[in-house]
Amino acid sequence: MISGKQTGRNTLLFYGVLFLALFGGICMAGFNGLYGQDSYEYARYANEWREFFLQGKAPGDYFWPLLYPILGGFLSLLIPVQYALQIVSVASLTASCWLLEKTLRRQFAVSIQTSRMYAVLFLLLSPFVLRAGLTDMSDLLATFFVILSWYCFIVLGQIYTRKHTFLFTLAASAAVMTRYACALLVLVPAIIVVYRSLKHLRLTDYLVLLLILSLISLPHFAIRHSKPFAFLATDWMQEWSPMNFFLTSFKNGNGHYSYQVQNIVYAFLSFFHPGFLFCGFILVFFRNKIQLKDPLTKTLLLSISLYCLFLAGIPFQNMRFLIPAFPLFLLFFFPVYPELISKLNVTPRLFVAGVIVIQIGLFTRAFIPFYKANSEERSIAQACTKLPPGSIYTFSINGALNFYGIVLQKDNLWDKKLDTLQKNSFLLFNLHSFEKEYTGLNPMINYEFIRSHSDLHEMKQLPGGWTLYEIR
Repeated sequence: MISGKQTGRNTLLFYGVLFLALFGGICMAGFNGLYGQDSYEYARYANEWREFFLQGKAPGDYFWPLLYPILGGFLSLLIPVQYALQIVSVASLTASCWLLEKTLRRQFAVSIQTSRMYAVLFLLLSPFVLRAGLTDMSDLLATFFVILSWYCFIVLGQIYTRKHTFLFTLAASAAVMTRYACALLVLVPAIIVVYRSLKHLRLTDYLVLLLILSLISLPHFAIRHSKPFAFLATDWMQEWSPMNFFLTSFKNGNGHYSYQVQNIVYAFLSFFHPGFLFCGFILVFFRNKIQLKDPLTKTLLLSISLYCLFLAGIPFQNMRFLIPAFPLFLLFFFPVYPELISKLNVTPRLFVAGVIVIQIGLFTRAFIPFYKANSEERSIAQACTKLPPGSIYTFSINGALNFYGIVLQKDNLWDKKLDTLQKNSFLLFNLHSFEKEYTGLNPMINYEFIRSHSDLHEMKQLPGGWTLYEIR
């Protein structure tokens, strides 16, 4: 008989090896986690926090919650910032898988083998989740804190402990400080925990809880003390509306967006997308195994629904936003899993091998565009290193140019409408990508201004549809 201590060591070894395999593999592939505007902004702001830790220089502000770049900035004291952020993501991915395993065992009293197989096959190897876990983005850190708060919530539903009350408070508040919208995923459990805890807490416990909340939220209020709730007034929050539930096209200050399905379909049914769960719709046929009257099931359903209704009202769609809720979806559908396995009538090894092959294939398909974007951004930055001193007009790739050390003055075509042009200047533009999405907006307006007020000399065609021009 294996002792609990031995089981713990084996679990630590398993997930440790998994972490090393994921991080080592992605490093060998030459992918540093950076792609698109958002990841470079996380890296830039993490560098600001690195400078704060080293020299006490104020980090300033940026758009999103602070916790992810703060952790990346702290870790970047030891390694380059892009890998520091990537380590946070990969560690969060493996830890989220471990927590889902623990949660399944706690709630459903299943074996380690069953819970681990389910968590690894359907969470860690979920194509969109695995892809996000290898990038310099906050998705998996938020996911980790969400699933940690739910694990504590389940423990507290079975037996009250101060330790798990404190840990729930830390995890729930950290989830919000990583991604504000995660508040909707922990709101219902938080209300229940508060109600259950009132008769148990002592005065000193309230002080500890206040200390936890203060420490987690301190960076936010320190940096944004003048406008701590400004995130509630962003453009897309102002444009949130139930009318968006039924739309597939949106036009707003950020651009023009067109999608294949209505927002309400995207928000509630994307969990069944092959990028999340390739066999998702099969689970529906076994839904009678889900005990809808069970208190945890109802709490899960309510929390997921609140979150998805919020996503449905936002005037654009992004599959990344669903990632923090995905472990709750898997938790909700777990009772179906044993029934599904029994109906398949295949050996466990064949089942595991088949799912791994399918998931890796789907992951490869989902990851290639990210890998390609990373490679293209490096190539474009390399081409810009050969330019003589001057300024460069561009849009959306500014973060990559800054990160890879391009010292040219960068004029963002989004910021304002141009009325004059700099001497000794260049234009880096992706006409095919921008002309539809940004028609009537500054990037295209400024492109037309430059074209009509100068002689654009094409210098080089670059990867991904980008063209480098000299402005004469």
